[in-house]
Amino acid sequence: MNGNTSLRYLEFRKGEFDFQTSQQNPNGFIHSKTLVMDGKLGVFGTTNQDIRSYELNFEISAFCYDETVAKEMSRTFEGDLRNSKLLTDEEISQQSTWLKIKQNFSRLLSPIL
Repeated sequence: MNGNTSLRYLEFRKGEFDFQTSQQNPNGFIHSKTLVMDGKLGVFGTTNQDIRSYELNFEISAFCYDETVAKEMSRTFEGDLRNSKLLTDEEISQQSTWLKIKQNFSRLLSPIL
């Protein structure tokens, strides 16, 4: 997992989140923002859940009230999960000091990026 995607990993882990990393590309990640609700609603788009995406960036999400779309999105997500592995706290804690410095510096700048 690259430095940017693991920046706040340990913080999120305290909240009982799990993170998966691609087995085909260990340094890559899926950047999609998707949601399937009740097998009937599929949401996908570019919108991040932060103030910059809502106020500054030109982002968009589509809401599809269609069971066929929602089921296809669920199948795609499940396939991605099957082709990934759980990222452990130990793997994150073994990051280099240089990577941690870059992550923290990026975090300082994030409100203006």
